[in-house]
Amino acid sequence: MGKRMAICEFCKNLIEVGDGDFICCECEEPVVVISKFVSTNDYLKCGSRKYRKAGVRKCP
Repeated sequence: MGKRMAICEFCKNLIEVGDGDFICCECEEPVVVISKFVSTNDYLKCGSRKYRKAGVRKCP
């Protein structure tokens, strides 16, 4: 079996902010990783090193 690739959509650090926009607050400051349901240049900004399986969110 191959290794699964980490993607923002399945990370517990992804937070929906509305209108198809999602932010990640795991890096130094929150960044928009998905805008209008399309990935941005900051998509997977953490390089998946901070990827966590979906579940409880870390940010307030």
